[in-house]
Amino acid sequence: MKELSIPTRLYLLLIYVLGALLISQDLLNLQVNEPLMLVILCILASLALIIKVEGATNRSHYSFSFIIYGFSFAYLGVPQTAIVILASSLVEFLVNRPPWFIQVFNASCYVIVINAAGFIFHLIEPGLVLTTPAGILAITASMATFTLLNHFIVGIIVWMQNVPRFFTACPPRFNERIEGGLPGGVVLNFVPNK
Repeated sequence: MKELSIPTRLYLLLIYVLGALLISQDLLNLQVNEPLMLVILCILASLALIIKVEGATNRSHYSFSFIIYGFSFAYLGVPQTAIVILASSLVEFLVNRPPWFIQVFNASCYVIVINAAGFIFHLIEPGLVLTTPAGILAITASMATFTLLNHFIVGIIVWMQNVPRFFTACPPRFNERIEGGLPGGVVLNFVPNK
């Protein structure tokens, strides 16, 4: 974590705090109606995180855990899905030993996006019925929210880590057109070099 910039560390801290607040809320609202199903889904999600395919970029991967999270969300609801996420993340940490700050970031990110997905679902279908047209729309929109928001949160951290390398690789005339303004103090002026 020492190699991370101050803005990147602050962003990580923001995600950690938001994830902790949301998991706290989820635990306060937790009602386990089917403990056996919860345990089975925790085991399946853990196996899905342990057995994964490495992705094309550094530290990226493909996993079936999102399918388990989606089923947990539809069948058990947000609070129990947050338990599945935490349990599987803990098991993955104990087995694969990724850097702690990456594992906490991933778990926090998943908790954030599953809560956002739950919000979208309740917004579209307050009755929590999956078999109506509104329920089908709600589950589709909530899973799209999960996927897009997850990629957005992860994309920001990837962007923050790669911004300095991007600018050092640019031609000198390109670097002269950089101005402060966006997160990380970067705005690009895409006027071609003359």
